[in-house]
Amino acid sequence: MIEPLAAAIVNGVLPRTSARRTSVLKSAVILMGNHARKPFPEDFFTPHPRSWKGKERAQDPVTFECSACTGPFSGPNSGICCATRHSLWCPKRTRVFTRNEITPRRLPRTGSGTVPRSTRRHSSSSAPQKHTLQSHMLETISSQSQAHHDPVTTNLSGTMDIRSLLHPSVPFDPNTAWALYSESVKDDVYDPFTPDERLLFMEKLVNAVEPELYEQTGISALHKWGLRLRSMMHGRDVCVANILSEDLRKLCLSARIYALMGDLTGAVQIAREGWKRHLTEAEQGKLVDIYRTLLIMAHLREGSTAALNLVVEEWNVLGPYVGSYRNAFVGTSFETKSESLRDTVRKIIAEVTNGAALLSSRWKHGEQDLMRTAELLLLSYIPEGSLEEAHAVMVEMRSLRLSLPISYQTALIRRLAKANSFVLANEVFSFISPSNYKPYLSVGLYLYARQGNITRAEEFFNNLRKQDCLSPTDKAMLMHAYAVSGRVETVIDLFNEFFPEDGEEKPTIFHYTTVVLAFAQRGDFEGLNFWLKAMMEAGHPPDAHVYSIILESFASRGDVDTVAVILDQMRVANIQPSRVHYTTVIKFLAQRRDPASAEAIYKRALQEGIVPDRIMITALMNAHVEAGSWPGVIRIFDFLKGSGHRKIPLTIEVYNTLLKAYVMIGTPFHTVSMLFRRLQSIAARPDAYTYALVIQSACDAGLMNVASDLFAEMEDRVGKWEPRRGIEVYVLTIIMAGHLRLGHKSQAKAVYDDMIARGIQPTSIT
Repeated sequence: MIEPLAAAIVNGVLPRTSARRTSVLKSAVILMGNHARKPFPEDFFTPHPRSWKGKERAQDPVTFECSACTGPFSGPNSGICCATRHSLWCPKRTRVFTRNEITPRRLPRTGSGTVPRSTRRHSSSSAPQKHTLQSHMLETISSQSQAHHDPVTTNLSGTMDIRSLLHPSVPFDPNTAWALYSESVKDDVYDPFTPDERLLFMEKLVNAVEPELYEQTGISALHKWGLRLRSMMHGRDVCVANILSEDLRKLCLSARIYALMGDLTGAVQIAREGWKRHLTEAEQGKLVDIYRTLLIMAHLREGSTAALNLVVEEWNVLGPYVGSYRNAFVGTSFETKSESLRDTVRKIIAEVTNGAALLSSRWKHGEQDLMRTAELLLLSYIPEGSLEEAHAVMVEMRSLRLSLPISYQTALIRRLAKANSFVLANEVFSFISPSNYKPYLSVGLYLYARQGNITRAEEFFNNLRKQDCLSPTDKAMLMHAYAVSGRVETVIDLFNEFFPEDGEEKPTIFHYTTVVLAFAQRGDFEGLNFWLKAMMEAGHPPDAHVYSIILESFASRGDVDTVAVILDQMRVANIQPSRVHYTTVIKFLAQRRDPASAEAIYKRALQEGIVPDRIMITALMNAHVEAGSWPGVIRIFDFLKGSGHRKIPLTIEVYNTLLKAYVMIGTPFHTVSMLFRRLQSIAARPDAYTYALVIQSACDAGLMNVASDLFAEMEDRVGKWEPRRGIEVYVLTIIMAGHLRLGHKSQAKAVYDDMIARGIQPTSIT
């Protein structure tokens, strides 16, 4: 039976779907694997003999064929049709993904070649083919053009007015254009262009061949184009010094040509000369575009660190555009160009691996350069979601005694808290000196409200109230602190206090969502349904965040029917599932011990452009953990690491799951230890759970001295980062059990006495 909330979504909020489709979804989810879930062992950290079993063939999952996939229109490509017509749960699609690889190889492309970039630009304006002068030219290819085949130049001949290519409405192919130009000037007796037309022709060539960020372009081909264009513009023996006196238009074009050639030093020198002049706003905008091109070329040829160095070196020019957390040119004529430059800088510099180590290696540089490098790393890591990297940079800045701008700190704290990385968020918050400064109080309220720490959240809220600077967001966060604890009555009281019926201030969707969250946390679905209707009556239809709360609530109950309906209705409402929704479904499937379907959902998310975060990846790996599929955990990790995708973060949670799999399958301690010692080099800081897993591996190998040394190291290092974690009882129990297994009774008793002396209450297992 569908709950009242789901019925409200189906009948009251969104268009009604067909009964057949809902039935298909319901059946698909039920048949994904309706096994009784065995409780996950609570004594994970306690060593015990393992039961080994031989290999056996995996059983095929029970599936069904949905009518839309097996009907009269099904065929060899029916899987593709299915992917576009059905929700996530069609098992026919699911089976496609449950193979050895999470991501299948791409299907081979049809056609015999790559469409030129310039052709792609004008594809939307291409007209039906007619017998024109240009088509006649392409049909009458000269033997001389055929004789010298060039990877950059296409085969063509004949005659046409090359000047017609300068018209904006005419498609411009660089290979065709260059061949026509070469044919026109081959005898050095005829130049088809006036000086201005010649410049325009070269600009169109550069526009056509310049790569965009991440565009796969051969460096040798770019170099060849650069040599051609330099020869066309200046001759073969020109040097940079001879170019610096040219007008700005020629300077800009020359800088782009030298960048194509790979002479970035010369290109920067030319661009820098242009910036020294008295420029109009339009001319400044052109130079901003030039620097963006230089960054892309530096990234293409030398990598992200070279691009970072270029920004630092050209700070006097680029600093005003990229040197602040927010775009300083919002509302001006430079807003678009500035944001384009900032976006390019962020994406490139976010690829720098282990920025903290890079910063540390430059400690001999001047403080100004160090600060600029650190700020650029933070400006890139935080918006691009590399939060652990940003945290490591901040820690390194403190060790180098560099000042930390509060805007960067508050931005990172909010992103970490939103990602539930509270250990790191609390550490960064401790870097800020307490004050009554509004940003400090607001971020403190946000941080503790996200953790459900009501006492601390109220403290910051009351300070904000005393300063008379409460915002609607601050009010929502105080409500959130009670909501995550399931304190429904208090949340409603605060809602009524902040927004009385006769008051001027009206609640937003965020305030209604917080009330919905409170009922969801307590499992009160009748109250949840009531407030959902109240929210809609107030003119706030459910958004993606509301759906994520509802979806997680029903998934936690194992309500297959409603989970399927909610996902289907999201698509009907044109709300595409986000990373949060997919993660919820993967966790739901993990609870049902169905890693194959979890992998299918993960693959579906990647196909829809979802960029996985640490929570999503850990959920996928835990789906195999819950099913006891330890090789599956290792296979997924190998896939993620081998993909080389900078956006997929291999955080300490991911490595902990991998270590857990290694320990459970009995991997030799030497291998586990090597992985553990490599964590520091990849900026993944071990936590208490990491040490517990490595200690268990040492105990399994009978290396009790090593286990004791690791425990001492854990106390020394982790204790500073994560006080009062309460994991000592598990670790000491592991060590005590290891001694007992080896017959070391006196050492085991000593460990037990140490636990009592520490005030640790032994568990029943102990």
